Amino acid sequence: MELIKTSTLSKAYLEAYNYVMWKHKIVETEDGELTYESGPVTVVVSYPNDDKEHLKLVSPYQDNFMKSYEDQLIHGTNSDFDYTYNERLFNYQEVVNQIDAMINKLVQEPYTRRAVAVTWYPYNDNFENNSVPCLQYIQCKFMKGYLHMITLWRSRDILMGMPANMYAMNTLHNYIVEQLRNKGVNAQVGSYTDISIVPHIYFKRDANFMKAME
Repeated sequence: MELIKTSTLSKAYLEAYNYVMWKHKIVETEDGELTYESGPVTVVVSYPNDDKEHLKLVSPYQDNFMKSYEDQLIHGTNSDFDYTYNERLFNYQEVVNQIDAMINKLVQEPYTRRAVAVTWYPYNDNFENNSVPCLQYIQCKFMKGYLHMITLWRSRDILMGMPANMYAMNTLHNYIVEQLRNKGVNAQVGSYTDISIVPHIYFKRDANFMKAME
């Protein structure tokens, strides 16, 4: 497991990308696409709010895409995908709003270790769905007035997916802190830890975007 400690989201993205490029091997996916793939990578970002907008500038995507991805996760805007993270987090199996549950646990006991949300539907994602979530797990942990967020990704397109993922997760992080403040908890945004189990890059499909990173 490679550990990258850095100060901002844009630095985390660039360092993770460079690591995969440096340490990769070529692997063919289940869908027959060739990728550069490295071992697991964890990035720890000390000040995730400091350069969120700069993340757009180093990302292959434009501002409109990042905003659309953010809105899809937080507000559940329409998507052509088989699933959305909003559906999995805010309306899990049409029953549980996991984000509200996390917030309520943190209000009741700020130092709880149970402020957790998951995205995997065991039956559907193992046997029915062709497209399954990359994000698997979110945990928020309160320490000395700061709310730290940890996310786990089973598989991760580092070049194209990671910046939008981190951009939206930062919005969710701030949303949870804002809700805690509204409920009387004196909370500040803490660090962001991002774990990619299978980081990869589609080096043929996204060759033009890779050139822009040089």
